[in-house]
Amino acid sequence: MEELWKVLEKTEYRVPLENAYRNYQTSGKVYYLLNALDLWYFLTMKRKLSGSSFCTEGIRDLFYLQIDMTNIEWIYRARLLFKLQPSEVLNLLIPLRGLLERQLFVELSNVSSTEEFLKKLSQTPYGKFFKDVKEDDLPFVLERICDRILLDKARRLSNNLQNGCDVAGGYVYIREYEYKDLVTIIETKRYSLSFEEAKGYLVTFEE
Repeated sequence: MEELWKVLEKTEYRVPLENAYRNYQTSGKVYYLLNALDLWYFLTMKRKLSGSSFCTEGIRDLFYLQIDMTNIEWIYRARLLFKLQPSEVLNLLIPLRGLLERQLFVELSNVSSTEEFLKKLSQTPYGKFFKDVKEDDLPFVLERICDRILLDKARRLSNNLQNGCDVAGGYVYIREYEYKDLVTIIETKRYSLSFEEAKGYLVTFEE
C-alpha cells in the first residue's frame, strides 16, 4: 500500500485521499480509502453538473439516484459486514441529498440483521428490485441490484425522445452496464459457473 501511495501522491487523487490514507495507516481499514474516492467522485460530478447548461432534470435525478444506491451499498457494508455503530455508518455516507429521505438511511444504519435491512428496502419505491432476494445471496448481488435500479432509470431516460440530452445521458449508463456484463460473463466462464448461477450477477439480463 505504501508503494501504491507513492504513485497516487503524484496524481490528482492525492488531495482527496490524503486524510483517508492517514486513517488507513492508523486503523488498517481500507474502507476509508474507498469511501474517500466515492466522495471525491460525487462532489466532482455535482460541481460539473451544476455548471453545465445542458444538464437536464432527468440527468440530475439519475445522478442523485446513483448517490442513493451508493449509500445503500455503504450502509450494508459498514453496518452488517464491518459491524460499525450507527453513528459511524452515517459518517461514511455521501453527504449529498439524493432522492430518498435521510430518515431511511438512519433506519438502515440501525438494522441488526440482513432480514431487517431487506425488509426496509422493500418498503422504498425500489422495493420490487429486492423482492425474493435471499439473505445469503445479498453480499454477492447487492451491487448488481443497485445497478439494475439505475439501469431502469437510464432506460426510461433514454426513451425521452423530446430531449437529446436525456437520451445521451441514459445511453451512457446503459452502455456502461453492458460493458460490466461482458466482464462478468468472462469471469463466470473463468470460474465455470452455470448459466443459472451466472445470470444472477448480470445487470442487463431479464427473464
